[in-house]
Amino acid sequence: MKKYILLSLFLLSIIINSIIFANGDLNKISKIINFDNDLIGDASLTNDNKLFFLNLSNSNGHGQWVEWQKNGKTIKRIMNASGCKISPDGKYYSYLDLQDYKINIIDADDDEKINTFSTKRGANVQWTSDSKNLIIETSDNLTKIYKFNISTGVTEKILESEIFFSATTVINNNILYLLKDKTPDAPDSDCDIVRYNLLTKKFEVISFPFIKDLWIFDYFTVSPDEKIIVFQNCSLKDSAMYIISMDTLKVIDKIKLKGNVLLSGSSWSHDSSHFIFTATMKEIYKYTIPKY
Repeated sequence: MKKYILLSLFLLSIIINSIIFANGDLNKISKIINFDNDLIGDASLTNDNKLFFLNLSNSNGHGQWVEWQKNGKTIKRIMNASGCKISPDGKYYSYLDLQDYKINIIDADDDEKINTFSTKRGANVQWTSDSKNLIIETSDNLTKIYKFNISTGVTEKILESEIFFSATTVINNNILYLLKDKTPDAPDSDCDIVRYNLLTKKFEVISFPFIKDLWIFDYFTVSPDEKIIVFQNCSLKDSAMYIISMDTLKVIDKIKLKGNVLLSGSSWSHDSSHFIFTATMKEIYKYTIPKY
């Protein structure tokens, strides 16, 4: 339920705010996509970082689709679809069919469907690093996280919880990063970032006591090699995007933000050198990890 509240608040922020990076931080990022007119959406990098999957819709609610862009040109489009993700090896892609709420897994070479996973109204999908499984997260009264083998169709439930959500995969297929709701009964509660070991079933909270007035609400991402963690501080006293070394748990960079806006839609390069993210569902930015 909290995820839908977060989405409502996020869409409201789009209407009443615009994202502005504070002076002095513009040299740290570059805008790579700006959606025109009434389009909103997000983007994902492909395995060669030369092609984008765009998940687009009209802000007036008329139409939703997925398209592939290369050098600014659309080369393929699937209507009534969302949440497209390409496998790390580039051989497959998945998307949610909005007509029957099935996640379709497609062979990228011939666009043939190889498997499907049925949902009630949608899901958050991540590929495992070996491109053999999807990590599928659904949410109703409970968050349920499944591992789905794209070849065999075998489904394994790996977590069911009231307090954990926003599963993020990394190179290590036995590890997931999640948000943990500190106060589940409050829709705007603070969250911890946790590391979950699928083999030992143990959770490890990643702590940042050196940041004052820290309030993690929804946006976070972890590099594939687990060396970098990024999150937005949603505190009104310090609304900034933090880039932190996981080895030392020290801040290596900080992007100041103006405006009460949530970031979303991260996608990493496979070498963990850079990632893209979405602001207000209108602008896609690229950030390169600095030397540290």
